[in-house]
Amino acid sequence: MLEYFRFLPSFFFICVTLFASLVAEPIDFVYTWVDGEDKVWQEIRNQHLVIWNPQMINRDGASKNRFRNRNELKYSMRSIHCFMPWVNHIYIVTFGQTPQWLKNHPKVTIVDHKEIFKNPNDLPTFNSHAIEANLHHIPGLSERYIYFNDDVFVADIMKEEDFFTRKGKIKVALGKQIAQTGAPIAGESAYNSAWKNTNQLLDIRFEVDKRRKLAHTPFAFKKSVVQEIEKRCLDVFQTVSSHKFRVPTDYTITNGLIQYYAYYLDEAVLDSEAYMTVRVTEDLKENEKIFQKVGKTPLKFFCVQDITLEDNATVDVQVQQFFNSSFPFPAPWEKVEEGKG
Repeated sequence: MLEYFRFLPSFFFICVTLFASLVAEPIDFVYTWVDGEDKVWQEIRNQHLVIWNPQMINRDGASKNRFRNRNELKYSMRSIHCFMPWVNHIYIVTFGQTPQWLKNHPKVTIVDHKEIFKNPNDLPTFNSHAIEANLHHIPGLSERYIYFNDDVFVADIMKEEDFFTRKGKIKVALGKQIAQTGAPIAGESAYNSAWKNTNQLLDIRFEVDKRRKLAHTPFAFKKSVVQEIEKRCLDVFQTVSSHKFRVPTDYTITNGLIQYYAYYLDEAVLDSEAYMTVRVTEDLKENEKIFQKVGKTPLKFFCVQDITLEDNATVDVQVQQFFNSSFPFPAPWEKVEEGKG
């Protein structure tokens, strides 16, 4: 057994946190997910790729690795069941899809893009920036919520105060790198272009500053604060929502804009967390080295980024083994596999 995780939450911790969640303001979790192997989805996506000018799409805006599915969502949700049992409800925002392993469960709701986009002409969309600009529109979403990418995993016991201060402000975990500034340039990543646009907006609205990028961790939000920022930046939210693919005029709405805007409004505090980014490549030996490093490093979160250019069955098996070793116990919302109970 790989030693990626040293322990599971104790029974005492689970009882205490579950009791606390009953008396505290609830916190929902939100995931965005797509099944990139879905043939119907692929056909619709390809139709819109033809309509959109490929030269206007960022180089990584339609790359295959952005939509490859290695069941990251299943294991990420296992990690929160293990280390964050106080979660109130989990929303999975999708393109009308449902993971095959997910069963009906009172704690999990599938949300179609159609339920959160105000302008139906913006759909279908294949742009995570556009989807993220509308997450706060989820019907029934609690005031406090935490947004997970499906490639982010919890590695240690986490409490509500790790995400929100006692005064109700959101905590923003910063990375080490300074975010890009200047004008977007051809050939750069969508992430860098979006950060440049975000920095320019924040410089104009508040002050010229060197801002650090956010850490690859879950993002805490307060719905009322996001709604206020949407009112103040309505043109930005609407413009990004209309982009069916990542383009150089996007903004990092949930990965920088909201957090820093909230900070300048005194609704957020800048913080840091112990995390690691795992980049999966075609090099099996290097992959194994970093997988082992995850298990030996004190972490609160880690992110598994797929940067392989082509499908690789051997890498798929290696990643699956890592996930299974790290999170071997199914969550209550998973279907029981035949022959396993």
